Amino acid sequence: MNKDDILAKARKENKGKDIADLEIQNKAKSLAGGITLTVGAVMNLIGDFVFDRSLPEFWVMFFCYWAVMGIVQFILNKKNGQNSRGSYWLAYGLFMSVMTVLALIRLYGGLISGHTEIW
Repeated sequence: MNKDDILAKARKENKGKDIADLEIQNKAKSLAGGITLTVGAVMNLIGDFVFDRSLPEFWVMFFCYWAVMGIVQFILNKKNGQNSRGSYWLAYGLFMSVMTVLALIRLYGGLISGHTEIW
């Protein structure tokens, strides 16, 4: 295949796909996920303080989501040569990873011992 054939094939495959639009969609999905989990965390805290009931499964998801986001941001910053910002994201990702493990221990520790109300 020559250069023109390759370019024509690439244009045909990418028709209707704008890179800027795809980036906006990806950022919107990420932002929506973060906002949804944060609102859920606030609602879970309100439920804990007002009704004395919390969902431990939610906290596992919450901490795990932010741990992954922190580690991904660290990798992206390191790739782009922004090591100082990357170290903050690494610390955040590791902290959230520890929180995920603690939430899992609390969740499964309560389930093993037969407690349904473990938070």
